[in-house]
Amino acid sequence: MYGSSEQLQTRGLVISRAATLIKSTKALLENMRSECEWQATLHKAKAFASKLGLQTDAPIPRPQRVSKALADFLLESTNGQRQTEEGDEDRRRMFFEILDRFIMEFTLRFSENEEFANLYESHIDTTLLQAQCHSAKAFLTMGKEDEQDDDDDDDGNGILASLSKLNTLPVAFSEVLKLFRIVATLPVSTASNERFFSVLKRVKTYLRTTMGDVRLTHLMLMAVEQKLVKSLNMDDLVDDFAKMKPHRYPLMD
Repeated sequence: MYGSSEQLQTRGLVISRAATLIKSTKALLENMRSECEWQATLHKAKAFASKLGLQTDAPIPRPQRVSKALADFLLESTNGQRQTEEGDEDRRRMFFEILDRFIMEFTLRFSENEEFANLYESHIDTTLLQAQCHSAKAFLTMGKEDEQDDDDDDDGNGILASLSKLNTLPVAFSEVLKLFRIVATLPVSTASNERFFSVLKRVKTYLRTTMGDVRLTHLMLMAVEQKLVKSLNMDDLVDDFAKMKPHRYPLMD
């Protein structure tokens, strides 16, 4: 699950690959919602707890007693009592409930793109699109064997490269270009946007001393390009900052 979450948040992931990953992850969660998987998970949890020296035996539930008002009556319906085995409540109220929440979130979060894509259905001539797909495939594969492998078409760079190449003949591949633009612009998820707004709130509310548009823009760029920022040499950055203007505290010898 962690690997799938990280992959779905990468910027280079296109929606076609994301849809496959989403379906496989959702199917995995649905398969986990079974008695067999619950017993396997419970066994692993007990083994891990025993290794840490924690108690693994479930507390004995308090016995339920029949109401005194019903003690001398013959009941033909249930009176609220239930006989449950060990772990039934944990399975129903914790394990299954968490899995159901994950499955529901997968369905809600990633079904919006399908509705959004359906809005463009009337703008694409499907008959012409089918005819253009064959010629576009042949056009894109011309000379490709000498440049790169076929697997590169599935990432974001491959989509943009194909879009750029097809854009040289916009009349011949008009419908294919429309489809490529939709695929290239549809977001896979809103996780990155949500993190940026959280960073923006934290910076403006808790960390700021002076905040102008220029500084805020630079901080947002640092939040977006985290990998690039981590690769920079901090000593060189301090030296460049020290050379910008005189400071009360000497930053350089």
